[in-house]
Amino acid sequence: MDGGSGTNGLMVAGLLRDLGAQVSELYCEPDGAFPHRSPDPTASGALADLSARVQAEKADLGLAYDGDGDRLALVDEQGRRVFGDQIMMILARDILRQGPAKIVYEILCTQALADDVVAHGGEPVMTPSGYAFVHEGMQASGAALGGELSGHLFCRAPEFRFDDAILATVKLLNVLTASRRPLSALVAELPTYYSSPELRLPCPDTAKAGVVESVKRRFEQDHRVDTLDGARVHFDEGWALVRQSNTQPVISMRFEAHTAEALAAIQSRVQPLVEAEIERQGQG
Repeated sequence: MDGGSGTNGLMVAGLLRDLGAQVSELYCEPDGAFPHRSPDPTASGALADLSARVQAEKADLGLAYDGDGDRLALVDEQGRRVFGDQIMMILARDILRQGPAKIVYEILCTQALADDVVAHGGEPVMTPSGYAFVHEGMQASGAALGGELSGHLFCRAPEFRFDDAILATVKLLNVLTASRRPLSALVAELPTYYSSPELRLPCPDTAKAGVVESVKRRFEQDHRVDTLDGARVHFDEGWALVRQSNTQPVISMRFEAHTAEALAAIQSRVQPLVEAEIERQGQG
């Protein structure tokens, strides 16, 4: 378990031991300087030490938390990263075995999540990107589960208030224990599409809305464009999302498709347009 020098380290390690787990601690002493890795466990390279420890000790999985302890990241027994939307699919399948339910997810998540929820009798509910929007979606819909690609996970409980990485950890371990299979086997059963990482391009705040609007106008005649959060353009083989950051001078993009070739085609069609619009409108 990688505490990331944050607030969860000592507490969660003790809790897991109380629940019967054997825990090998990594960076569990709180240190606000975060000397070992980024406090963001989804940052590039942040899970490298955890992955190596899991493989060296032949652990069943590796858990990692962010600095303030409200986000969960995961690697399987082979040290491979399990993404936030994949964690949601595993938890959603367990919930939906008990009956129909709503599952809230942010717009950055893979389409495979929504497709898998429907396939197992649930109702997916998409929200704009961000903690507050997922929380609001959970409250409004009465959903059993909500989450973000970044690892914020909301589990319905009698006194539901906020995202809870510790509760999500316990629920995930319950699923894994009941399955009597390695985590990699659960992940291998999930539908998988080809996705890009979230790409973030610097863009002046004054130009962000105009860039997104230009993308919308360019594609809306021939493609379905969702405007829940930015412009999500739907193609026959996948989608492209272009949205403005709510907190930084950045345009965010993500692409997904059913094949690697389609992913490359969609990205090559949309990204140059976005870059050109940032250049053009940023000069104004």
